[in-house]
Amino acid sequence: MPGSRHRPKPGPASRGARELPRLLPSEYRQAQPQSYSYTRFCELYRAWAKTLEPTLRQVHVPGERMFVDWAGQTVPIRQADGAVTDASLFVAVLGASNKTYVEAFPNQQLASWITGHCHAYAFFHGVPRLTVPDNPKTAVLYACRYEPVLHRTYQEMAAHYGTAILPARKLRPRDKAKVESGVQIAQRRLLAALRDQTFFSVGDPRRRASWLGGANARPCGTTYRISIAHSQQEICLHLHFFTSFAFSRS
Repeated sequence: MPGSRHRPKPGPASRGARELPRLLPSEYRQAQPQSYSYTRFCELYRAWAKTLEPTLRQVHVPGERMFVDWAGQTVPIRQADGAVTDASLFVAVLGASNKTYVEAFPNQQLASWITGHCHAYAFFHGVPRLTVPDNPKTAVLYACRYEPVLHRTYQEMAAHYGTAILPARKLRPRDKAKVESGVQIAQRRLLAALRDQTFFSVGDPRRRASWLGGANARPCGTTYRISIAHSQQEICLHLHFFTSFAFSRS
């Protein structure tokens, strides 16, 4: 419109070439004669770039990582005196095969956390090179991307089994997307199926957690591979040898 001070902003065609940001201003000025200056263009470009949420597809090498976490949903346990307590589900998932291990514990204290790891390693018949937990306060004393501070017992357990602890970044659930999916499967396929049953000890849901074998036989939604068959290859060829001497707290 003649006399208007409105100038066209960079369009989708320019934004599509964001891998070449230095060429965008010149291309924009060629396409729009009445365009913004270089400085104003860069300001608009940076403001638009902040709205992006780029993601990097994770490629999981067999035997490299095991992801661990507590499930958000709990299991009600009715005590002998009629009181009801909540048991927590420990979930461990192998990165490459998605094979899942689930066990119920009376609490989320350090002893339960360590025992869950030991039982998961025994269940998988091997130890991955990296164990990726969330940041539970009982095991990770100080969450840091570069130098996290772990509980001494947790470090000793990792040294005993020959694995390294690499906590996920705070508020970055995509760092442990595998175990997040495993938690969802445990809640939907295990807890949902047992919602109408009453448990009188933590051993009941622990034994029934073996029903999760059905989830391990479920094809992956993206690769359509059966995790049981694929996990056997991961266990036999890539996981470290599992020591028969169980870790005990000093």
